[in-house]
Amino acid sequence: MENNDKKDKEPIITKIIDMDDLSHTFSKEDIEEYSKYAIICYIGFLFMIPIFNKIYKKSKYVLFHVNQGFNLFAIEVFVFIVLGLLNTVFVKSIRYTPAWLSILNFLLYSIVVILMLLGIVNSINGKSKELPLIGKYRYIK
Repeated sequence: MENNDKKDKEPIITKIIDMDDLSHTFSKEDIEEYSKYAIICYIGFLFMIPIFNKIYKKSKYVLFHVNQGFNLFAIEVFVFIVLGLLNTVFVKSIRYTPAWLSILNFLLYSIVVILMLLGIVNSINGKSKELPLIGKYRYIK
């Protein structure tokens, strides 16, 4: 009971950034054997390599990272499309990109890169931490 009270009093940013480490749920052999596939899952569309090679069915560790990579890729595509459309609308209508849109571009792309690096560093270290905000969703089974 005391642990839950302590967790409720944490700042919101700590709750977002400090995700649970699920590494203990995977065998050490699984992590060592498939770590290279876990790393590439965070680099754009390369999360599809373990899917096409059916490795995600052999390894729960890779399946975890494939799901994280898929979520990250979905966010990348969403950010790219939305910001591309916004930039196009403003450039076509007023012939320049407003400063607030440039700042938004920088912030959203920075968040994507930070999430990507966070996933790569965790998988290099053999950890299985969910990505903040997007990591709890599992679409690939």
